[in-house]
Amino acid sequence: MLTETRTSDASRLLQHLPGFTVHNNKLDRGNEGKNGHGIAVLVAPSCSDYVRVLKTSENVHCIWMQCDRKMFGLEEDVIVGAAYINPQCRDLFPVRAVQTHFTDLFKDTLGAF
Repeated sequence: MLTETRTSDASRLLQHLPGFTVHNNKLDRGNEGKNGHGIAVLVAPSCSDYVRVLKTSENVHCIWMQCDRKMFGLEEDVIVGAAYINPQCRDLFPVRAVQTHFTDLFKDTLGAF
């Protein structure tokens, strides 16, 4: 998982990782290049047939993926959430914003299942 990719351009993320699959969130043009924006999950070629995106969050930087049980030799599929949580900062991300962010992430988690 990569956080703060600052781009929606998958080719920039894959230029040194041939064969990998990238799943990333789409950034608004105004957020391209900005700190704290962009998340991507890179999947190795040997795993790409076993992984699919369930949901890309609208409220938080989060991508939910389903990994086929065969990948791990389990009886059930595995759900993986890759999320970026902004660090608390008095001016840019105060305590109240952190609480709201975690509430949104909790709701998003429930919606992924």
